[in-house]
Amino acid sequence: MKLLIVLFLIAGLVWAVALMRRLPKQHTQSLSRSVVWLLLIGTVLGPASFAIEGPIQISVDRVFLALVCVAAVIQWRFGVLRLDRWQRVDIVLGLFTVYLLFKSLGGVPDEARVNPMGRWLFYVFVPLMVYTLARFSRCTRSDFRWMLNALIGLGLYLSVMAMFEVLGWHHLVFPRSIVDPTQWEFFGRGRGPLMNPIGNGFVISLGIAALTTRFLDVGRQGKMICLCCGVILMAGCYATLTRSCWIGAVGPLMIAGWVFGSRAIRALALVACVLAGMVLVTDTGRLLVREVVAMKRDQALSAKDAAKSVSLRPLLAIVAWEMFCDKPLVGHGFGQYFQHSQPYFSSRSYGLPLEQARGYEHHNTFLALLVDTGLIGLGLFLLAIAVVAARAWSMLRDPRRETAAKQMGLFFLCLFAAYLPNAVFHDMTIIPMVQTFVLAFAGFVVSVDDRGFAGQRNAEEPKLRLAMQ
Repeated sequence: MKLLIVLFLIAGLVWAVALMRRLPKQHTQSLSRSVVWLLLIGTVLGPASFAIEGPIQISVDRVFLALVCVAAVIQWRFGVLRLDRWQRVDIVLGLFTVYLLFKSLGGVPDEARVNPMGRWLFYVFVPLMVYTLARFSRCTRSDFRWMLNALIGLGLYLSVMAMFEVLGWHHLVFPRSIVDPTQWEFFGRGRGPLMNPIGNGFVISLGIAALTTRFLDVGRQGKMICLCCGVILMAGCYATLTRSCWIGAVGPLMIAGWVFGSRAIRALALVACVLAGMVLVTDTGRLLVREVVAMKRDQALSAKDAAKSVSLRPLLAIVAWEMFCDKPLVGHGFGQYFQHSQPYFSSRSYGLPLEQARGYEHHNTFLALLVDTGLIGLGLFLLAIAVVAARAWSMLRDPRRETAAKQMGLFFLCLFAAYLPNAVFHDMTIIPMVQTFVLAFAGFVVSVDDRGFAGQRNAEEPKLRLAMQ
């Protein structure tokens, strides 16, 4: 088997070299589409679907990533791909990756329950590689529209599969690994090929973000199609039976409504949010919240256990706070939470049953980074995300920008609106493909903001009118 793998990689390298030597310069924009293909393959045919075990787990998406990297290097070597000067966000992400590498050293896999170096490699370094590919690719306007359509298609597929899972129509689910009953965690929810309903719901929310962006530049018939697709995507997001995903699915719609809606619409939305908050503090609202919290979701998890998992969040937050106070600057080590957290669960200083939370992971991305990597790691992460979000907002607001660039900025803001609610309630750094999606489109935003789209601008493109302008 190892010999076949080596021969396959050598053959792929030879074909990549032969192809890239004949690749015309005007077709180098295919690198941006290759990045999106990588996201699609990693979602549908990732390690959860098929993998070859070994010192390093080999899967279809990782082999494809290696080939894309080889192709990019060959393009650069023959002068087809041009590397621009590094931006501040590139340096921040590079420092973040190197810092997490050092923080992953010294971990004991048996005590940490994971291999910290493996987690760094696949959940930090690989997303950075994808960011780099997207950052230095030359994206055209047609590439960007194709990306949005691809994300919509991916979201529709995941939504249909999620509904099949919840309805019990397992014979219609593809790939079959999704409904493998031996993988009991999250079984019965729309966990999708990522085998995780949070990650599945986030990717479906990206489909909603892409659909929201495309809705702005299509005609009346196209808008009707978008509305029909939106119903399917919302149903698929509901099928994840994950509350944070429901909030994340609404996030792109709120961003678009706030940016493009009139003052009256924004005021009405604000009043509706205030009224909803007032209802939730009433007896009826508290009863509704309790019913949602206690909702049975997994087949292997009772409604009582579902409610218990929510009640453990304050206990986990207390443990995280105590760990942070002991090592506020540098943290306890990336991927080493279980290795260092056990003594904290025995504390009696708070008068709370912290022991009940023993064995549970972080339930907040920012607390997870704070505990594992300290203020330095969390600060670098927040700085990188804030810089990209600010650039996306600048692209959207700048009246000199073309429509496609404004749409790129809008899409990333919608992506961030879908990411944030999930990051508040879950550790998104341990969910497959999530960071890769975020950093890939962060790379596209930085690339387009820095160099613009490749190719000639269409003089007849529709204009986007912002409510704030």
